[in-house]
Amino acid sequence: MEKFLLLFNQAWSTDRGYILDLPTVPEEFADIAQYLQGPLMDEDFRRHLVAEEREQLMAINFARQLKKYGASLTDIAHQTGLKIEDVGKLEQ
Repeated sequence: MEKFLLLFNQAWSTDRGYILDLPTVPEEFADIAQYLQGPLMDEDFRRHLVAEEREQLMAINFARQLKKYGASLTDIAHQTGLKIEDVGKLEQ
């Protein structure tokens, strides 16, 4: 509960009016933190963030396909821009 309440600490307010600007968000609350930040972002920033998320998902899907066809972790990381350790954790 204490970790969850940390998300609402007003000490993390920024000069741009963002209420939630934590240096680190506990992993179990990452989805909640993202949801809470959404309405406060300006539209251009929000579009850029969505585009980055789509690009990341495309890279992960491509990495899974490469892994499925036997490409090395190094080659997959080079082709997708993902870290080798992240590629190693992907399921096929």
